[in-house]
Amino acid sequence: MLEKRKLEIIANIIDVVYGDEAEDKRFEQALAITAKHLNLSSIWLNLWESDGSRLLSSFGLSPHLRELEQKPHKDCQCYEFVKNSNKDGKIFKVKDCQYVNDKSVFENVVCHFSLPLRAGKTVLGVLNFGLKKETSFDKDLTRLICKVFSAAIANRVYCQRIEEQKELLSRRKKDMEVFVSAVSHDMKTPIIAVKGFLNLIHKKYDNNLPKGLGGYINQVEKGVNRIEELAKDLLNLSRVEKVLNKLEEISVDEVLQASLKNIRPLIRHRKPKIKVIGEKPVITGNWMAFFQIFTNLIANAIKYTPDDRRPEVKVIMKREEKGWLFVVSDNGIGLTEKEKSKIFEPFTKVKTLSREGSGVGLSIVKRLVEGLGGNISLESEKGKGTSFYVFMPFVEMKNAEGETRTRTGLTPLDPEPSVSASSTTSAS
Repeated sequence: MLEKRKLEIIANIIDVVYGDEAEDKRFEQALAITAKHLNLSSIWLNLWESDGSRLLSSFGLSPHLRELEQKPHKDCQCYEFVKNSNKDGKIFKVKDCQYVNDKSVFENVVCHFSLPLRAGKTVLGVLNFGLKKETSFDKDLTRLICKVFSAAIANRVYCQRIEEQKELLSRRKKDMEVFVSAVSHDMKTPIIAVKGFLNLIHKKYDNNLPKGLGGYINQVEKGVNRIEELAKDLLNLSRVEKVLNKLEEISVDEVLQASLKNIRPLIRHRKPKIKVIGEKPVITGNWMAFFQIFTNLIANAIKYTPDDRRPEVKVIMKREEKGWLFVVSDNGIGLTEKEKSKIFEPFTKVKTLSREGSGVGLSIVKRLVEGLGGNISLESEKGKGTSFYVFMPFVEMKNAEGETRTRTGLTPLDPEPSVSASSTTSAS
């Protein structure tokens, strides 16, 4: 069992090294505590990097020695010791160090006790105790001190790597958005040209086409429409993460009516029975995001109802304790367990009922909902229908006057403002 005094020393070091101060200050204070309790003339902490050992923090070092230790070095005593040994620590005499030509820079340091700092088998750095004379240290205490500093450095390295990965992912994401946007826009010109020539063929030759050629032209038109739809969906998908600086109050009922108007051709074709139930709130959020969410979900509910039955769609709006719940239910074909697990993935389509679409719509919906701080889930039974549940939490925010108000969603997004019925009804 460790003595109470030793435990207090370790607890004190831990409190400081994981405190609220800036990182450099925390390490310096932790080293000062260690030096005080172990009666050290100085103490310094070196990191191992690709170009050698380098000073991270110190206490009690002379300015000359601190400047010297800040330079990367690979031929010093402690570096070679840690590199080639699994021992807990070793004392080195300054006069034997090949790295330092002028021994006077050590001033009161006659020797130093070097301890390797490791995370598993990976060496992270070296902790050096500056001594006026050779002495011995409590093995258990020094081992625990090493573990504290090792953990602190490992946490530092881990956080740095996370930040580097975040920065790399951010750059790649921006590059991908630019690429997708450029490709989507570049696809528009040839698509418009092909559709224009197809219209000319219809106007001039519809009555004089050889037998069977009309069917080929129809297939070409369907293919062009699918490519156009995919280009729009890809552009919308690439813009989902764009954050708006301006929030606006939106009437959910107005958004819903705009969504129904947008899919009017589909409604005229299938003649669904659409029932809206519950309150119709006014919330603060992103109009276009809610427009796309409702348009996709309602259009899918209509499209994926078999041709032998009339589509029945229910849109339920319900205020709950922590937010608003929006439910879109249908009497369509439903989903299997496998289809449910993949339905929000891009380019996923229900194979049991042939419908045109890119398979991107529900992926857009999920990103929009989560981008607004909400979540989306579903319940479905094969052959009986599907219900999508969109929950949007209340979130407190301050307006320009500093007043607090409640809004729905955290981060409103700005998808492509011009959304066609075909592009937003192709989700599943």
